[in-house]
Amino acid sequence: MDSTNADALYVRGLCLYYEDCIEKAVQFFVQALRMAPDHEKACLACRVSCGCWGWDCKITRIFLFNQTPNLVLLG
Repeated sequence: MDSTNADALYVRGLCLYYEDCIEKAVQFFVQALRMAPDHEKACLACRVSCGCWGWDCKITRIFLFNQTPNLVLLG
């Protein structure tokens, strides 16, 4: 597998997803998104795998890459 090809990483993630290895699949989807942030299929696969149906791709990428400021939870 070519680790520099976002499409190859996405396809590997799909294979793992269908083998019910969801956590590993998400790792490949995230790696594909790091290489190609606008890879819509990898973004959709991440959303489906993580159950983030209501989020758009940009918010999903922010969540996955921990690019949000630290939040203080009050409770």
